[in-house]
Amino acid sequence: TFKEKFNYRSLDVELKEECTAEIDEQMQSELAAMFPGKYIGSAFAMNEAEKHEFRTLTLSIVSLILVFLCISISLINNSISAQIREGKRSIGTLRAVGASEKDLVMSYIMQIADMLFWGFGVGTITYIASYRMIGKIVTAEYWPVVIWPAFLVCGIIALSCYINLKAKIKTVTKHSIVENIREL
Repeated sequence: TFKEKFNYRSLDVELKEECTAEIDEQMQSELAAMFPGKYIGSAFAMNEAEKHEFRTLTLSIVSLILVFLCISISLINNSISAQIREGKRSIGTLRAVGASEKDLVMSYIMQIADMLFWGFGVGTITYIASYRMIGKIVTAEYWPVVIWPAFLVCGIIALSCYINLKAKIKTVTKHSIVENIREL
């Protein structure tokens, strides 16, 4: 028989065409029939498992980033909304002396910018450190850092906070100046 004719430790099989799941399964079953009880490994199956693991890890990381992004947006918006609610009297006074809606928005934008500046700094440092650490653990070498995602996340947070701020200020300025000043 074939087994007795050749004395070998391993046998590599390469296909001339691209391997598919069906071809891999057929090759595995034929090799298992030819060599019962022996280990039959498949580079195709290992590659497919690695691709699946990579997709799962990527989806998990993206989901985690989205959760943190939503939490960040929520915290900043809640803080600004509370300041606007508590500052209705100040807003009314500023409107009484001629401040426009744009002026009011700009005063709160400075507060948002301050929060984003510190959040961006701490977040970017955390991102760089964790990204390099994960690279060292996974591949035993430091991964080069790509900084554009940090700017993208900061931009998304800034845009959503700006939209929320404009809506809140527009709601407050719909009331008369006297109503704003009388607010407690």
